Amino acid sequence: MRTFFGLTLALAMLAGARPSFGLTLMSPDVRDGGTLATVFTLDAYGCTGKNRPPRLAWSHVPAGTKAFALAMVDPDAPKPGGFVHWLVVGIPPSARRLGGPPAPPASVDRNDFGKLSYSGPCPPAGDPPHHYHITLTALDANVAARSYADFLQQRRGHVLATAHITVRFGR
Repeated sequence: MRTFFGLTLALAMLAGARPSFGLTLMSPDVRDGGTLATVFTLDAYGCTGKNRPPRLAWSHVPAGTKAFALAMVDPDAPKPGGFVHWLVVGIPPSARRLGGPPAPPASVDRNDFGKLSYSGPCPPAGDPPHHYHITLTALDANVAARSYADFLQQRRGHVLATAHITVRFGR
C-alpha cells in the first residue's frame, strides 16, 4: 500500500497538484508558494529579521505513526543537498503543532549554521529569491540524527507520509 500511495503522490506532485488526502501541513504564518515574512528571517549577515520559526500545524496523521520529523531546507543554496535551516526529530506522535521549543522527547538537531535551533533564511543580496521547503515527515519509528544527511539515511524504510510547504525569500 505504501508503494502505491508513494507512486500516486509522486505523480500528483509531478503534475503540479497538491493531493487532498493524507498528511496535511498548515501554518498561520506562511502560505505555500508565498513569500516568507521578514520576522522569520535571520538577524545577521545583513538580514534584519527576528529569526522566529513559523508556527506549523498538521492533521490527517497516518495510522502507525511513531514520530514526526520536520526540516526546512533551501535547495537553491550552493551546497549539495541544500542548506538546512531547521531540523527537528523525535516529535511525539500525539503532537499536532510546532512553534517555539519542541515538546520532549523531540530535539532540534544541528542546522547548517552549526546551531541547535531554527536559523532563518538570509540568502545573498542580489540572488533571485530562494525557495525554502518545510517538510513534515510521519515515521513508523523514532529515528535519531546528528545531521540532515544522517536523518535522510535513518528514515529510509520508515516514511509513512510527508507534507510540504514551500515559501520564497530574497533580498
